[in-house]
Amino acid sequence: MSRGRQLSEEVMAHIRNLIFSGGVRRGDFLRLEPIAEELGVSTTPVREGMLALASEGLIELIPRRGFVVVGLTREDVQDLLWAQAAIAGELAARSARKITDRGVEHLVVIQERHDRAAREGEFAELDRLGHEFHRYVNVTAAAPRLAQLLGATLQHMPQRFVAPHVRVTLHQHLEILDALRRRDVRGVRSQMRRHCLAAGEAILAHMEHQGVFEGQDPTAAA
Repeated sequence: MSRGRQLSEEVMAHIRNLIFSGGVRRGDFLRLEPIAEELGVSTTPVREGMLALASEGLIELIPRRGFVVVGLTREDVQDLLWAQAAIAGELAARSARKITDRGVEHLVVIQERHDRAAREGEFAELDRLGHEFHRYVNVTAAAPRLAQLLGATLQHMPQRFVAPHVRVTLHQHLEILDALRRRDVRGVRSQMRRHCLAAGEAILAHMEHQGVFEGQDPTAAA
């Protein structure tokens, strides 16, 4: 990836997080210069990143006025979470068919470190190891196109988000690990889907608390 493309990706991630965290709201205008100054880059990658986000529908370019936040509806987020859970479940099922005993033991080590981080309140490490657990399951599935599709859904979700239901997450990781150890294809698919949907509910609650869906009809996604 070129340096220019990398900078544009960083800009996109920054703006996505602003939108998903409620830092900017629907109807707010995004100015190139303040964002460029905050990130320590020129306005060129900022504009390129904004144009890419406009193509995704997160923001809109209004002629002679600039970029305005469109954001996501609650239903948009629910759709993304459903897709994420479905794809992650299938990847886990394929991992159950292919993972080796050594691979299972590697996941055990990751989970032990994850548990320790939870006990010690090291939330950044907890988040990193949670991602590492899922990444390794996806790698052992040996299904790169499915993994790419999962990545495409994840880029539209909040990053560095630590769910407030840590105990549930830990318990569900252990259930997933046990199903992988037993090579239980159907069981691990169901458990991974349930795990992702539970995390998704926490993400929705977090976004609602931050006011991301403020002003939207709460019955629209019912």
